[in-house]
Amino acid sequence: MAGVLMSGRTKTVVAMVLLLGAALVWFVRLSRWSELRYGPPVVRTSGGSELPGTVVLPYAECPIADGVNAVWCASFQIAWNELCDVLGGPVAPNHSSEMVGLLNAGSAAESDLEAGSYVAAAGYPTDDADDILGRVTESLGRTFQGPAYPKVLPDRTSLDPAQWLAYSYLYKALRFQWPFERWASPVTFAGREVQVFGISRFSSNNVRQVRAAGQVLVHDYRGEADFIVELKTAANSARVILARLEPAATLAETIEFVYGRIAQATPHSLSAGSSLLVPLVDLDLVRHYTELSSLGVAVQHIRVTFDEPGDVAASPGGSAAGSGRRFVFDGPFLVMIQNRRARSPYVAIWVANAELLAP
Repeated sequence: MAGVLMSGRTKTVVAMVLLLGAALVWFVRLSRWSELRYGPPVVRTSGGSELPGTVVLPYAECPIADGVNAVWCASFQIAWNELCDVLGGPVAPNHSSEMVGLLNAGSAAESDLEAGSYVAAAGYPTDDADDILGRVTESLGRTFQGPAYPKVLPDRTSLDPAQWLAYSYLYKALRFQWPFERWASPVTFAGREVQVFGISRFSSNNVRQVRAAGQVLVHDYRGEADFIVELKTAANSARVILARLEPAATLAETIEFVYGRIAQATPHSLSAGSSLLVPLVDLDLVRHYTELSSLGVAVQHIRVTFDEPGDVAASPGGSAAGSGRRFVFDGPFLVMIQNRRARSPYVAIWVANAELLAP
């Protein structure tokens, strides 16, 4: 017979096989984290919502798993460096020896970040001038003067005076001198609709597009799912590098791979007829490093947005001379923010699902 109807028992067996297959996929994804023996950590927004598809670690040696966002920011390393100074040397490891060891060996320094974009400190909750909560509160007010004031500082009553607090907060709003286009209707990323900005089929006859395109540098293009571009921000103090490509095993290796390609490539401007579509990154992440809870309290807050109002376009269409290329970030991609005076990024975000994108 050309086709055979499955019996009820056969259908049950097939369903079980499919269920086991799905479970195996997730096991493989999450086993990448068990290699470091502390499992996929819980990440929340500052409002308390959990982000099950996002991982935040205090160093870039962060495994990349299919469908999982991976975020690293150097600000917590600065707080950890201060903690080592307070303790008079490296922090003694406990059961989280991998995390403590990697932080003790971390190379990020204050010069890697942009002044005015972060606060990082460590110490003990005391009743004198060295009180860590007092110092952090004063630094936040002086640095951000209100608009970016976080709401996730630990409550004093919850702290043990004998335990240290290491705290960092980074706020970076990426603004551009000339507005890009914004689309009235969202596009689909990993099965969810998200907002995007960019340039729809670049034309040298369109003054607004010419200005916006002047903020785009193409480092490398190997295909519609393999390219690297850089966006110039209004302040020009930071490099914003976006890479659509297959990742390496870890975030650190992916960063190194991208910089290697940039070093070997010849950068050029956006060509006529090309389109650039970038999802609006909008992350507000809080990570309590509970792996360190037997030693002290460790909290990292990361706030990064593409603050791009833009001119509204109906859809990513239009016409322009030239065949052009498509720089469309509609699949997993890397975002790196780098101080122009530094040699490496202070923020790296592997975007694999829509949890970190504006809906």
